[in-house]
Amino acid sequence: MPVQLVGGQRITFEVWVSIHPDELQRAYSVWWEPEYADLRSTSYLAYAINPWGLLGAPVALAVRGSE
Repeated sequence: MPVQLVGGQRITFEVWVSIHPDELQRAYSVWWEPEYADLRSTSYLAYAINPWGLLGAPVALAVRGSE
C-alpha cells in the first residue's frame, strides 16, 4: 500500500487482506492460467495500520505483475 508523504517521499506498507473463501477458490483456479493477469477482487484490510487505523477498510485487489 503506497502512501505519499509530504515533500514527495513515499512509503510502502505490505498489507494483509481478508479474502472470502469463494474469492480464494476463484484466485486458486486461475493461478497458473493466462486469466490470472486479469484477476480483480475486492476485500478488506485484515489489520490496523498505524497511525490511521484502517482495520476493515475496503480495498481493491489486482495483479500488478503476472510474472
